[in-house]
Amino acid sequence: MVECIQKGIAAYETFVNKEVHYVYKKDGAYKEVVLNAKKKEFMHFCGVSYLDLRTKKKVSAPHFYNLAKANRISPSFLIEKEDGTTNQKLEVIGNLADILTPNVRVIDGQVTFFNFSFDMALRSRRQIIALSLIKENVKTDFYVPFSLLNLQTDKANSLRKSYEVHCIYSRSRDNSDYIYYQSKEYEGENKKKTKTCAL
Repeated sequence: MVECIQKGIAAYETFVNKEVHYVYKKDGAYKEVVLNAKKKEFMHFCGVSYLDLRTKKKVSAPHFYNLAKANRISPSFLIEKEDGTTNQKLEVIGNLADILTPNVRVIDGQVTFFNFSFDMALRSRRQIIALSLIKENVKTDFYVPFSLLNLQTDKANSLRKSYEVHCIYSRSRDNSDYIYYQSKEYEGENKKKTKTCAL
């Protein structure tokens, strides 16, 4: 369990607290979804609770994140969820590394998976995981992670409809962009727009 959590935190660290934009093509037009992941969601993705070594009380989600980042998780103080989802999540949590690669696709539109629903999702190309998303609030177009889904289950068929990602970039506070990936098609379209604007 600890080894899986360490793989998960290494992957999550690459996009946590960043404004990550996913440009995808739907019905012939480019659309965009913005991921805004926070530290507090990570413990839920692991499907565990964790006890403080001294007080024996459950720690907060941000505190668990900091412990995992510092590699200070003790297996003796991990508590699995009673619904049996802990192992399902930990089996695939390392695949969060796909989130910033061309191996990710966008699920656009509300989906019901088992007994809950979400607004959008980022899905691995090979249907191993999906990071379900819900809108952060009505005033922004940002989405926050809702749950980590193991798609190697019987219900995975409901998440097959997805769209190819053409560009992944993060935007910093000074509005500068860092591009993780962009397709040749999207790069060509951007060059055309730049030339048009220049004229």
